Amino acid sequence: MTTGFGVMSSPSRDFAVIAMDSRTEGMNGGEIKDNFSPGISKIYVGKNFALGIAGLGTQTSGAFIDYLKGKISIRGFYTILTGEGNIPKNAQGIKGLERTLLHGGRRIDPVERAIKLEHFMEFEMMNRYVSLAEGGSDECCAQMILATNKGGVGLYTVDTYGNVIDANDEGGNGYHCVGSGGSAIERYFETHEDEGKIIDSRLPRKLSMTSLDSGGCLLLADRVMELAKKKDQNTGGETEFVTIRRGKIVHWGERLKRDMASLREKRFREMLKTA
Repeated sequence: MTTGFGVMSSPSRDFAVIAMDSRTEGMNGGEIKDNFSPGISKIYVGKNFALGIAGLGTQTSGAFIDYLKGKISIRGFYTILTGEGNIPKNAQGIKGLERTLLHGGRRIDPVERAIKLEHFMEFEMMNRYVSLAEGGSDECCAQMILATNKGGVGLYTVDTYGNVIDANDEGGNGYHCVGSGGSAIERYFETHEDEGKIIDSRLPRKLSMTSLDSGGCLLLADRVMELAKKKDQNTGGETEFVTIRRGKIVHWGERLKRDMASLREKRFREMLKTA
């Protein structure tokens, strides 16, 4: 699977970061082979949102993002979903979602509607069809961490049933983790957090969940993602980050890839000179 982590600054709530691993699996002679670097990006950025998806193939997640960005209609997204496997025509539990989405059109931005209703109907419908295509298994269903910056910064997790959960709801802890490495991250907080303070000698400075600035968010995200890679065999590859502020979203994974490509080209030219 994969691992994702999102955390928001506190008490300001004006900054959020989402971190995702980039581990991929491919088939080679009938065997599953791991590809740890550079892997694939599981972070997607839109005009006013960024999200990290755990547990979904690139074709389906790509179609979902295209729909959110308005590149394809809900009917186009629906056609891609229903064409991915042998879906029973009388699939239970989906017809109500279909009617609401297909007849409702796109009167409101899907992300805004999901947050308002606390239910991402398109995400639930996608998971239901993916599950049916896999013979009813829920192991292939996706979760995601979602951040928005329209009218302020928000951080949410969306479970396989489309429930949208605010990181700062009553009882919330200001962070979210999803995927197979999520349990390792939860154990980290259980053992290293004491009354909001993070007790961890491996961190370069003291952190507190009740007073967490943007730099602290990044340090914490990097720490727990590296831990997840060590503890969870299904998590690996480079960790990618996207930062969200009001009016600005930066996908650092894409920037890092461009920097690495530029550096490789420079080193290759130096190698040619010495050949």
